[in-house]
Amino acid sequence: MTPIQGSAANMDDSGKRIQEISTTVADLTLKETLCLNFSDGTRTQIHTIEYVRMEQQFPVSASYKFGIPLITTTCICDCAGAEQYCSVDDYKYK
Repeated sequence: MTPIQGSAANMDDSGKRIQEISTTVADLTLKETLCLNFSDGTRTQIHTIEYVRMEQQFPVSASYKFGIPLITTTCICDCAGAEQYCSVDDYKYK
């Protein structure tokens, strides 16, 4: 297993690091354990994460098919002299 790691640091105006955020992504499979070792220079913490089980909380109980409605559009223009015509493309659903 090869973890994917990354980090980002925030600096103040003088260039001093004020906060650092690290992320790690690991692909675990069932019954695998990931060990993490955190150290800030003065103390060390070891954490383990075990992939115990997977549950499906909301099972798929049915399937649905949605039809696409047939829409016809018409445009009534109330233009003096009818010099402007409405375009159907301007009014249909996009």
